[in-house]
Amino acid sequence: MGNMVNINIVKQKWVWRDRCILMNTGGTAACIIDFVNVSRYTLKAGDALIWSLSVNTSVRKKGIATDLIKTAEQLAVAQDCRRTLIEWNELESQQWVLEWYKRLGYKIVDRHPHEIRLQKLL
Repeated sequence: MGNMVNINIVKQKWVWRDRCILMNTGGTAACIIDFVNVSRYTLKAGDALIWSLSVNTSVRKKGIATDLIKTAEQLAVAQDCRRTLIEWNELESQQWVLEWYKRLGYKIVDRHPHEIRLQKLL
């Protein structure tokens, strides 16, 4: 894991989910995690969906993204979520990102054209 950068968290309440937006204090990396309260589509109550992970290229390889994911996972545990999910799309992201998710312990659970869903049990 990285140097455990300070991470700011903005919390939002929605109808079928609660959301946290996580951003490092430098504003160079962020992600969103949704905590599902009501089963909807393929998401079930108790799931947490991590999405929109973005890290400025100037600060990559410093552990910031890992810190964001680990913080999101800790928030999911605090929300009594049973698993975290990540969706990877080959049209929007590079192959090394998928491999990085796997190194963090995420396993492929579903495949669609151009998209893979990964999960990590908490």
